[in-house]
Amino acid sequence: MHQDFPPMNKVSLHIFPSTGTIQVTGNSWGIENKSWVVTSSLEKDISLSFQIDRLKASLWHEISANGNKIGSFQSNPSGVLTFSNIVNFSKKTMFLLKGPLISNPLNVVGS
Repeated sequence: MHQDFPPMNKVSLHIFPSTGTIQVTGNSWGIENKSWVVTSSLEKDISLSFQIDRLKASLWHEISANGNKIGSFQSNPSGVLTFSNIVNFSKKTMFLLKGPLISNPLNVVGS
């Protein structure tokens, strides 16, 4: 089931799981850093697609899950950033979006 996180600071988050239902809790939603926790009653790996709207256009952001860097991603010219990640729901997963970063990072994953 698709899950939307209500807009905060005019930035909205949409999460699309490959299967099942998830719960999303906002942890912090500041100007530069945003974090949220995703949980599910399923105890298996699930692919999640994320879409974060209304960011500043064409800037780089770092994304991590439970303290492990997933990669650096660039928002598109409309200020939309998308990324996917496989999550094991035997535990809750905290995602952190940092940025915008000052320059294009060397370890680019996606845009």
